[in-house]
Amino acid sequence: MSRTDPHKKKPRSPQRTLLIVCEGYTEHAFVRHLKETYFSRSNGHIAVQNAYGGDPSSIIKKAEKILASQAFDRCLLVFDSDRIGKTKIPEKVCRTTVKSIIPRPCIENLFLRVLNSKSIPRTTDLCKKEFDTKHLKKHKKTEPATYAILFPETLLEKKRGAITELDQLILIIQNCGW
Repeated sequence: MSRTDPHKKKPRSPQRTLLIVCEGYTEHAFVRHLKETYFSRSNGHIAVQNAYGGDPSSIIKKAEKILASQAFDRCLLVFDSDRIGKTKIPEKVCRTTVKSIIPRPCIENLFLRVLNSKSIPRTTDLCKKEFDTKHLKKHKKTEPATYAILFPETLLEKKRGAITELDQLILIIQNCGW
């Protein structure tokens, strides 16, 4: 309400907006779980999009396509490090600040670290195989609800101090940016 006119509403302040573009179905489902767990709508708006696989350049192209038609304050790219090669991640795309979180060598490695696996493989293929066989069947990896069961908030909070990528991802989602 305005002081001069009690019926006039104050202008709303603009909300922060964040676009998160994920490499594939697994990253997309996990980030959606983190958004449901840690994001409050009063902080702004977060859109989580799937790039449907590929290398970092195709993920950047997907972000460019979305940012060309929609306005976001920030853009976060989430992809595995196994295909980076010589791809340079831009600092800005369509006047939007870009940041990336790159679990090494893959998102499944991050999952295994959270779950305290005794021996964590160093290659992407072995990490994916171990996670698929021991923790989550391949056909369930695309459902955010399965990550809610496997990674409850109490476990994530306990592990985020020791796992940098997880902590960064949660902080960005909580604050709707960086």
